[in-house]
This record gives sequence, C-alpha cells and structure tokens, in this order.
Amino acid sequence: MGKIRINWNLQIEVDQKKDDCRREAPHCHITRNGSRVAQVWLNPVSIERGHSLDRNEIDHVIDAVTANCYELEREYEYNREHGADY
Repeated sequence: MGKIRINWNLQIEVDQKKDDCRREAPHCHITRNGSRVAQVWLNPVSIERGHSLDRNEIDHVIDAVTANCYELEREYEYNREHGADY
C-alpha cells in the first residue's frame, strides 16, 4: 500500500518494522513534509494528544484514515508478521 496522500503536504504511513507493529495497537502515522506530526489509532479511529495539526487538518486526517481504515489495518497486521527486521 505504501503512503496515502491526504493533501499537498500530509500523508498517512504505517510502520514497516515487525517490532514496531508488535509493540502497540494498530495505528498509523501522519507526516508533514516527511516528518511525523501525529499518530492515529485505527480501532476506533482517534488521534493522539500532543499532535501539531490544526483543526482543519485534523478533519482531513480523520476522514482519510476512516476511509482507508480497513487497508491500513491489513497492512499493519501484515507488517506485524512479515515486516522488516532492520
């Protein structure tokens, strides 16, 4: 699946390493211009505290994660078993 573009500077990505996926419940990261700015839990969809997104961006992020939640959870679970070891 790779990264999902939300808008011109925000993307959704899932951890690729097995150990990262085994440590926490399914989630994805929101990046802005390549830097992680938020973590979003997938079930239920909710954004962590302490992020650096504005209200408009939060709405876009929640909508995009909700729309792609099934695929994101599948990728997360796949990476939990078959992800990179590096």
